Amino acid sequence: MKKTAHLILAHPRSDSLNHLLHDTARKTLEQHGFDIVESNLYEMLAQHHPAVEYYGNEIPENDQQKIAQEQQKIKQSALSIVQFPLYWFQFPAILKSYLEQVWQPGFAYPGIFENSPMAPDNKSVLFSITTQSGKEAFSNAASNGEFSRTLFPMTVAFRFVGFNILEPFVQHAVAEKSEEEVADIVAAYKAYMEEMINKPKPIMAPNKY
Repeated sequence: MKKTAHLILAHPRSDSLNHLLHDTARKTLEQHGFDIVESNLYEMLAQHHPAVEYYGNEIPENDQQKIAQEQQKIKQSALSIVQFPLYWFQFPAILKSYLEQVWQPGFAYPGIFENSPMAPDNKSVLFSITTQSGKEAFSNAASNGEFSRTLFPMTVAFRFVGFNILEPFVQHAVAEKSEEEVADIVAAYKAYMEEMINKPKPIMAPNKY
């Protein structure tokens, strides 16, 4: 039985490293027989999609069908890959909005996973993250502390709704990379994806209720 992967992209520029990594993940997964469903959040915003349009406000009833389509992508997928730049040590606002609108009560809140396609043991998430700061900015010697501290609130959110957290792929100081360095990053990500597909590396199990 083929597996499905849900790829979420939260970056506005098509010429960015984030888009390149997103495309690399899609192609690698397809080569391994995955079906792919995607949520390109900035494209969705341009189309006034309710998952990113309302920013926390109540969604009109006639738009709920579009939200249900995003929920179905999550339900059917064994793996989610979330590609985003780190903004102020957190998800970009558009990604936070997407999660708030799609993870609705009765869909993603505690208890919904029992006897459903979203059972925690069936779901994993991988964060692929870029930062403007160098790696040295995320260390015990820096005021920001280890990157795991920055990542923690994001992992808590996904664990809360039942995801296993896979080891993230993080690239620092991306604005300073040369074409050769970008090519090396893409190759490293492809190798990481290959390894993750063959032998996933969970770092946190989902919450149990």
